[in-house]
Amino acid sequence: MRKFSAFCVLCLMLFSAEIAFAEGFAVYEWGARSTALGGAVTARKPDPSAIASNPAAITMLEGKQLQLGLSVVMPKGNATFDDPAYNMDGEYKIRDEYWTMPSAYYTHQLTDRVTLGLGEYTRFGLGMDYPKYWPGRYSIHNVELQTFSVTPVVGLQVTDKLSVGLGFEAMYLDIMIKKAVDLSDKIPGNPPPSRVTDGQSILEGDSWGFGGSLSLHYTFDENWAAGLIYRSAVQHKVKGEAKFEPPAIMSGVLPDMTSSAHANVTLPESVTGGLAWTPNEQWSVEIGATWTRWSRFRYLNIHHKDLTSPKSDSVRHWKDAWRFNIGVEYYPVDWVALRAGFIWDQCPVTKANEDYLIPTAHRQIYSAGLGFHLDDWTIDLGYALLNVNERKYASRPNDHVYKSSTHRSLSHIAAVSVTYKF
Repeated sequence: MRKFSAFCVLCLMLFSAEIAFAEGFAVYEWGARSTALGGAVTARKPDPSAIASNPAAITMLEGKQLQLGLSVVMPKGNATFDDPAYNMDGEYKIRDEYWTMPSAYYTHQLTDRVTLGLGEYTRFGLGMDYPKYWPGRYSIHNVELQTFSVTPVVGLQVTDKLSVGLGFEAMYLDIMIKKAVDLSDKIPGNPPPSRVTDGQSILEGDSWGFGGSLSLHYTFDENWAAGLIYRSAVQHKVKGEAKFEPPAIMSGVLPDMTSSAHANVTLPESVTGGLAWTPNEQWSVEIGATWTRWSRFRYLNIHHKDLTSPKSDSVRHWKDAWRFNIGVEYYPVDWVALRAGFIWDQCPVTKANEDYLIPTAHRQIYSAGLGFHLDDWTIDLGYALLNVNERKYASRPNDHVYKSSTHRSLSHIAAVSVTYKF
């Protein structure tokens, strides 16, 4: 019994160390217009979602404006195993799921120089659901990470050309990760790993973290404008429970186990810049870039309460990553907008530390959408297709990673926003 308990404690600690990977992808779908334009909204004329993309630009919004939005993300993908040395083969499909991200923004122009704003939106998120008994189940079976940020901001028009934005961010993080635990070598007769010999590890936790932003918007002339925003790192002290559920074959021999656990997680800072060109009232084009300091994920320490080993360390060694985008907006008539965008997104996960929790390589995102202006109302629709390059894995059995590849990975993103000007 003591050996079984020690084994389960080790599994819990190794499982908990995976939490850093759930922070791997930032979210930029903060409104339907932004989605349709490939996120190229840092420098161009804003809508209320500028509270998320560049608070300095809200000084251009007149009166009071309210925007409500919803984005739906539907990931798809396949994994193929070809590792005869470990009897791993076959193709497996990620289960069809969808994840929702609501947003809300309110701006209030106090004076010609001062505008206040309040926003709620998502900056980090991840959702993957693999088949329960697929070969990679000892690395990951299911992960759900959700965040939402509440951000009060103030935009100050310093000169006729320059505006400055200041923002405070309160971010809530909630995470759940499941994976299988192989107990086959602990069962008499050493049967091969199967659903009969699998235990289950479940980690759940949440946290509040706080950060801020500093942004600039500069209008060179009626045709050219630039935007820049720095978002600070957000520190999270995640607290929750790590649970272990033994297989039915071990019932009565190995008990369920639960331990409180906590970890310090840092979501990285980023810098985004954009340059917009508006040659006339009908056309506007913006190009932009984002740098994110993912290299903060080098180590992660996990602390446990009432376990034989109170601490475990994990090495990650992620790298800083870039994101480049372009967006085009065209008004064929003054009440209809046509939009399109493209994004190239660099993956921060290094080859030496990859696993199935983040089964992606570099990404390309193609987007399009429409906007309708009806008196004081605006309705925006956006769609984006996120295409992920194939990722090939070398065998690392100690990490439950085998010779395999993830391919045909893509996500459909649909968004709608409704804005009302008071």
